[in-house]
Amino acid sequence: MRLATPIRVGVFIGLMAAVIFWSTRRVEPAENPPRSLLADCEGAIDTLVLHYTHDARPVVMPIYRSFLRQLHPDVRVVVLCPSASDADEFVQAVGDVPCQLQTVLADHAMTSWSRDRWVSLPEKKNPAHVLLLRPLTERGRESWPARRGDEQSAHTIGSALGGVSATRSDLLFDGGDFVCDAETVFVTPRVVTANVGTTVLDRAELQAKLEQWTGKTVVLLQTAPDHHAGMFLMPVGQRRILVASCRPMDPAATEAAALAATRCDALASQLMTLGYQVTRIPVAVAADGRTYQTPLNAILDVRENRRIVYMPTYQDDTTITPAGRLIWESMGYEVRPVDCTTSYRHSGSLRCLVNIVSRRE
Repeated sequence: MRLATPIRVGVFIGLMAAVIFWSTRRVEPAENPPRSLLADCEGAIDTLVLHYTHDARPVVMPIYRSFLRQLHPDVRVVVLCPSASDADEFVQAVGDVPCQLQTVLADHAMTSWSRDRWVSLPEKKNPAHVLLLRPLTERGRESWPARRGDEQSAHTIGSALGGVSATRSDLLFDGGDFVCDAETVFVTPRVVTANVGTTVLDRAELQAKLEQWTGKTVVLLQTAPDHHAGMFLMPVGQRRILVASCRPMDPAATEAAALAATRCDALASQLMTLGYQVTRIPVAVAADGRTYQTPLNAILDVRENRRIVYMPTYQDDTTITPAGRLIWESMGYEVRPVDCTTSYRHSGSLRCLVNIVSRRE
């Protein structure tokens, strides 16, 4: 009986040591990860996803019409709707389009912002096999039923499409917090703030986890505007990248634009030190610091060695749109304008509404 106490203490100490080890260990990147985060600027679009709800029709339908009527006939467009009446309304309202439409009924509440719901991770050896990775949880789910329903969107799509599955991440993020090219993922500071001290211990563990599941080099942006990455940053291939040059949308926006400009200047410097060729592109920022007129929140496509950009445009703008067109053309892109006037005042643009499932080489 006298030996029981030392034995128990020894077992306890051993267990505590194991707990400490597993709670503080670093997640090492896989040497040959089987999947890789889908690049924004490489390959021909194969399948993309839109969300449509009746209440968002005035905001999204003009954009969907403009975008879909310019897509290649090979592109499959999956339209996720909460009900059959929403799906019927979408098909009727969008009219005749060259691409292939497939409506999917969610049977749950949802928003029309598809980009943030998940990221696409195709298999490297078989890109037709895709994993949709959704965040650990959705921001605002406690008080917003549509956002709580958004948590199911990836699983609904995975169940409807052959070769596609979905799972939940152990990290907090929005899909819009990432942009990437063939080799590198650029991650907004919002992801660092959300996860360090919550889901991971520090930046090193976060970077290791991200590199493990993205299958690419991860760059945690040191500073950037407090917005989704595509609003101020877009890689265009061949180690070239566009970074916003921010200006006020109106006289009341001077302070907000100056802050965004300072952060984008620092961002451009960080990317140049990584060996990227940085080109600045004008972006207008409103007084709230969240409303942007940007030609960067775009969808890129590559077909038969021809680079195409579906570039957001704005009816009440006389500087951002023409300057953006010239810069995209100087990058070797054919510009196909998509009028996003109805959405930009809701802090979103084209890429916010479009999520890409798969691409073909």
